[in-house]
Amino acid sequence: MHVHSPAVERLYFHLENQQHVYWKDDQQIGEVLSKNTIKESMFTAWMHSNKIYSYGRDLTYHQYVSRFVYVAPGELFYLRMMLSTAKGAQSYSDIRTVNGLVYHTFREACFAKGFLGSDQEFISALQEANNWGIAHYLRKLFTWQWMADDIIFNHRKQGIRLTEKETIHLCLTEIENMLQANRRSLRDFLSIPYPIGYARNQHHNNLIHNEMAYDKEMLAKQYNTAYQLLTDEQKTIVDTIMSVVNTQSAAIYFLYGYGGTGKTFVWTTLSSGIRSHGGMFVQFLQVELLHYYCLLTAHSKFAIPVPATKNSTCNIHQGRELAELLKVTKLIVWDEAPMCHKFAFEALDKSLKDIMQNNLPFGGKIMVFGGDFRQILPIVPKGNRSDIVHITINASYIWDHCQILKLTKNMRLLSNAPRQPNNEELKQFSHWLLDIGDGKIGQYNDRFS
Repeated sequence: MHVHSPAVERLYFHLENQQHVYWKDDQQIGEVLSKNTIKESMFTAWMHSNKIYSYGRDLTYHQYVSRFVYVAPGELFYLRMMLSTAKGAQSYSDIRTVNGLVYHTFREACFAKGFLGSDQEFISALQEANNWGIAHYLRKLFTWQWMADDIIFNHRKQGIRLTEKETIHLCLTEIENMLQANRRSLRDFLSIPYPIGYARNQHHNNLIHNEMAYDKEMLAKQYNTAYQLLTDEQKTIVDTIMSVVNTQSAAIYFLYGYGGTGKTFVWTTLSSGIRSHGGMFVQFLQVELLHYYCLLTAHSKFAIPVPATKNSTCNIHQGRELAELLKVTKLIVWDEAPMCHKFAFEALDKSLKDIMQNNLPFGGKIMVFGGDFRQILPIVPKGNRSDIVHITINASYIWDHCQILKLTKNMRLLSNAPRQPNNEELKQFSHWLLDIGDGKIGQYNDRFS
């Protein structure tokens, strides 16, 4: 009831020689006035301490109590702790003895007894990791003080002559890169030197380096060949997307097409065209089906939490390699989008807005989703049709920004027509599958229910 939080210290002050004097009822007034401390008060003690301690002279009276505190007698406290277990002690040294070893102070004895915590456990763990951990693993531990010399030794290679100063500079630069990825800097840690002339270099980004490592001449040939094989529908879609990529206009598309209409061929053509000009193309599948190069699942690449919620964001931080890659990416393709929960798309939308510092949908990036709502939709345990419909992408606010592109020609039937004698039967089977997806099949009297 009477506890104050935070603690409040009332500061007493008075005019010169007008401080209050307190005494007990049984004390004689002469005894009180004869005390050496009769003229001392909190206010006069502050002025006296300013004469002794120079580092308190830049503080006001009310600031002083927040910087200067009373230091309790530590050794007396540690002695008290040791007395809780000491038995048959005949001297002070006996009390400081733990497992036959006499320690210099009671504090050291308390550490040996396990009464106090210290960093020694973590230091021992770092030293142990140094015996078996690889260099990349050790750098992630931020073990500068204990591992610096070992890192310098192991990073030296024959044929490369670096002074110890240069090697330390490279090590500090790498640490600074990791800290900046976490929005910190070596400038925050005064005990560690800052690399002189530091400048973050994007060429050290392995993800960007891998994207730039493609054979552009080969990709240009692939694009020209693939473009000639596109149908009129596919060519219109490729031209539409390539035009916004070339102008870097913000756009969101949904490419609707059932199986066999050539969505994969469109993705391959777009990939070759963009990369042949040195652009970044990032493609993801909702399911892990790596049927051609540079395909990754969206959850793994974008670090989307599982399960995603309304407030979820991707685990992508400013300054990290993936964030830098997304900044320079020209086109992001997300295939089989109808299979994914709408919260996953919204998580990526929020993260890209933060990375790009842009409030446009997906931070102004060009997004192309693809898929067929006739196929597998997101799963809602024990959910009904309404529950499933309300978690798909077309139930998200993102759908309002999507421009719909359509593929309607079944390329598998067209390519097999000259060689398949039963092509008409395959065509009927394809239409039957589409009717199932459209809900036209499934009556009780059609033998398929």
